[in-house]
Amino acid sequence: MNIKVGILVGLLILTSPAVALTVQQQHYQAQLSSTNFRQVQNAFENIVLKHENNPEILDLAAQILIEHIPFHRQKEEDTLAWACRALGESNSTRYVQLLSKIINGNASKKIKKYASKALKKTFPSNKADSYVAGTVNLVALHEAYQAREKYTPSEKHIINIANDNLFEIKLLSEEIYQGKNVSPLTLDLLAQFLSENNKNVNNKNADTLAWVCKAIAKAGKSRYKNTIEEIIRTTDSRRVRSHCKKANKSLFRDSTTDSYTFGDVNISTQIKKISIK
Repeated sequence: MNIKVGILVGLLILTSPAVALTVQQQHYQAQLSSTNFRQVQNAFENIVLKHENNPEILDLAAQILIEHIPFHRQKEEDTLAWACRALGESNSTRYVQLLSKIINGNASKKIKKYASKALKKTFPSNKADSYVAGTVNLVALHEAYQAREKYTPSEKHIINIANDNLFEIKLLSEEIYQGKNVSPLTLDLLAQFLSENNKNVNNKNADTLAWVCKAIAKAGKSRYKNTIEEIIRTTDSRRVRSHCKKANKSLFRDSTTDSYTFGDVNISTQIKKISIK
């Protein structure tokens, strides 16, 4: 397909009144159309975690499997296995034939394993309703998102924080710690995210929360000293407490700086502002 035509088609897909995707679903769509497989896998993990079953998002997963399984590298196996999981968790009959084809084809043992597990969660499919290869044009969709760039960097940060996108939040925190400039609102939202998740630390989010603590201490300095000290007092995670203690040593109380207080920003309110743009 001609690139300009592809972009036009993609933009029509993105702007069609029939496509009523939420902000979160649009974010998944953008990630899945990315050429960065780390982004793609992160999207699949969140799709499974959030039980996303929008057919437009799942069709993207199906097309990714079709295009990448024949030529995938070993380091892409995990991503494609997560794609199989996403299709299985949907319980949709639309992907039965695709999963069966993967199981009976030349995919790796790992991918076949997850395709088999996914197939067990689906039901016999009417052939007419099965996903047809090429229904989604990944190239056109990628070009459309590149051309559109709907969200500002700050808005993308808000979307990731609101969606508990641990991979992106950790990456952002690492960049802030290394000197990346972000808006004061982004730092406040990270502080709020840290506080809200402090009582629910687990193996999946502990590393991200530790990086958030380091980031807001480095960039926000004394504004977040009270928040960090509260985390140190109340967290059950040794990892989070350890990193927050180290971060806290670099901070001092400054009476001229307003301290962040839990609830000063509302993550849900911020995402709603983006949704009605």
